[in-house]
Amino acid sequence: MKQRRGFTLIEVLVAVAILGIGLTAIFSSQWVSFASIKHARHLNEATSLARCKMSESEWDVEQNGFQATDVNETGPCCEGFTDTEMTCSWTVAKVEFPQANFGDLDLESELDFGSGPSLLGGGISGPGAGAAPGAAALGFMKTGATAMGKNEDLAGVAENFLGGADGMTDGIAALAMRIVYPDLKAVFEAGTRKITVRVSWFEGRKEYYTELEQWVVSSKDAGLGANLGGLIQTEEEEDEPTSPKTPKTPKKPD
Repeated sequence: MKQRRGFTLIEVLVAVAILGIGLTAIFSSQWVSFASIKHARHLNEATSLARCKMSESEWDVEQNGFQATDVNETGPCCEGFTDTEMTCSWTVAKVEFPQANFGDLDLESELDFGSGPSLLGGGISGPGAGAAPGAAALGFMKTGATAMGKNEDLAGVAENFLGGADGMTDGIAALAMRIVYPDLKAVFEAGTRKITVRVSWFEGRKEYYTELEQWVVSSKDAGLGANLGGLIQTEEEEDEPTSPKTPKTPKKPD
């Protein structure tokens, strides 16, 4: 009887190695697919929780107003929804505008002063790039007597004034901004807050997070109703009924 030839040890090892490589590739692709699906679910849940927490923060700010200091809290992402592995942290930060240090800033670096043909052209040069705000307007007032003359008629005054309008506009705008900016800064800082909601979770040892930011403005906290002298009606004033006018009694015919 003829004997059959079997597999050698090397052939068996090669076959096992090929099988192991194939199974590793299949399991790796399956693990990546499962991890991607899990990450997508976590990301979808985190987005929903962040939107829910942002709505709660907006409602709290609307009902209770702005606080004088920053708010930093950590807790459940959404009221009544605690069955989750995610954690939420939110901040309501006060906005700080830059100080009005006009002397330290080169505010006129992009502006073209002295472009008018007649007012600043007669032997008096316009202010340069580093001039102080309002220099063009002050130059116009200082040279008014020499540029216009004593017996200048209305047409000449208008011509001289319009001739330096290009250089004056920038100076007047800078001067007005210097006067108005401190009040605007206080109003914006009092009536503006930045809400940031961050939802974080772990997948294995790696931490992931999603973050939402939103700016909230409140005219009540900014005090615009008082500053505008009652031009903006409050809710109580709008709810008050107006007194009806008494009807006039008709006159009897003679």
